[in-house]
Amino acid sequence: MAAHDEPPVAAGMILALSGSGGDFDLIRETPAEASQGSRDIVGGVDVDLGVWLSAPLENDLSIVSGDIMVVMWALPLVPVIGDGIDFTITVSIDGEVIDSHTSDVVSMIEPLIWTAVPWFAPNIEFNASAGQQFELHASAMLDGVGSARVQWGNEMDSPATFSIENWLLVREESQVPTEESSQLEAKFNTPWNCSDIDAVTLETKGPVDNHDMAWEDGGESETRALTREECTFALDLAQIEGTHLTLWKVSMSDGGIINQSGNFEVMALEPEGVTQPLHVNLLGGVMGALLAGVLLVAEVSRKVYPERFEGRESLGYFERLQSGFSAEQLAVIGIAVLVGALTNLTVTIILFAVLYASLWSIND
Repeated sequence: MAAHDEPPVAAGMILALSGSGGDFDLIRETPAEASQGSRDIVGGVDVDLGVWLSAPLENDLSIVSGDIMVVMWALPLVPVIGDGIDFTITVSIDGEVIDSHTSDVVSMIEPLIWTAVPWFAPNIEFNASAGQQFELHASAMLDGVGSARVQWGNEMDSPATFSIENWLLVREESQVPTEESSQLEAKFNTPWNCSDIDAVTLETKGPVDNHDMAWEDGGESETRALTREECTFALDLAQIEGTHLTLWKVSMSDGGIINQSGNFEVMALEPEGVTQPLHVNLLGGVMGALLAGVLLVAEVSRKVYPERFEGRESLGYFERLQSGFSAEQLAVIGIAVLVGALTNLTVTIILFAVLYASLWSIND
């Protein structure tokens, strides 16, 4: 690689090299937040730069076909006569080596010019558990005559980074009922339990006719207000109906922004019929029972003492009782009690009189 080529752009999950005096860290921040450190080297000597450690993982991490990249920086202190500089990098997880090899040599011709030296490890697969740490061990070799300075932790001159490309931010999305409506919840998962998520914004477009519609075709977007509880970000759906497209913008602590698209649908709720409670009117029920009792006494008198009622044939006492009531008369008695219990006194009296007059006249 020639000197002064444009440095490769880190992507995915990025950590900055930070620290001095042998106390080195891989921080999940931008190089602007890192502490500057350096080491001077001379030609022909393989110089051990040290070991950088990440914070312990808080969630499990699985990488399939990931690309690891480390970018180191060097500055010729005097003109270097020779091939240039290379770095030997070993990446491990709790001492278990993921990859270890030496980078390509990068020429260093002009003094006082910072040069990026990249190291690549493509198609890496590994699994890491919560509590484990990334370890980065580096050494530098100046192939030639001269001297140089290796430096990290300076945003302008030497923004040294360790990155895992093809890392995907996991988002689990669901609609959760609430007391008044429902809310759209997005739960994110990162190796450091979302402490490396600075902010999340949500833009929506809709209502749209088709949830498969491209974001660009969805019309004007609207930025929604979200609430946050640890890794979960929620949108209140109380005033939203129909199908909407979503664009989640996740600002990471390493300075990157991850965009994730999706959609959700809120169905319009049909108004539910209101069920009125059943009220029992005790006074009405009692009055209905009394009226039925009056009817009962009257009918017994009619049957036992028919001679007291004009046009009635005289029968024996027990024969008259055994003849009983007609179905219509029994219905009036039941209706009187039921209506009295479920309505009021006035309705009971009116209905009782109407039924008595109509049914008894038919029966007679």
